[in-house]
Amino acid sequence: MDGAIIQYMACVALLPNQAEAQYNLASVLLRKGRTDEAIDHYRKTLELHPENADAHANLGSAFLAKNRIQDAIAQYRDALAIAPENVAAQSNLAWLLATSADASLRNGPEAVLLAEEASHHTGANRPVILRILAAAYAEAGRFAAATETAQQALQLSDGQDNTVLVETLRKEIALYQSGLPFHKQPR
Repeated sequence: MDGAIIQYMACVALLPNQAEAQYNLASVLLRKGRTDEAIDHYRKTLELHPENADAHANLGSAFLAKNRIQDAIAQYRDALAIAPENVAAQSNLAWLLATSADASLRNGPEAVLLAEEASHHTGANRPVILRILAAAYAEAGRFAAATETAQQALQLSDGQDNTVLVETLRKEIALYQSGLPFHKQPR
């Protein structure tokens, strides 16, 4: 077992009602792919400290990893209700609202607002955030803006030695140029 997990488990055993210890353990578990355990500890964190926006956002990401999309959306919304400028919650929620395989969950205009905020807060220079913004524009039917934004993301990522992102962006640009949004495939 990972040393950090052992240390945080010991800390939680000694101080089970300490929100920070629960949060730290949950975060390490999530990074190690132990998602179900992470969910339990994020929930405990939020029982102890319901106003922890990062715990809500990370719980959303854990739910997303388990393909519990509606639960993820709810947690991202909770995070933003507490901390409206939480870029992780903004960008992850925007991505889901723009690209969800479930059409009933998609909301292009809201995705655009969230992604524009995330882009603004990050200086409009992070390729992943720009990719999300492009997907949001496409979902809202703004294909010229989607294409331009995805091309900007491509230019920024070209020099970062991230061939997967570069190839993904090229495929998405082709979609947007054809007047089609990007949607995740159902799992």
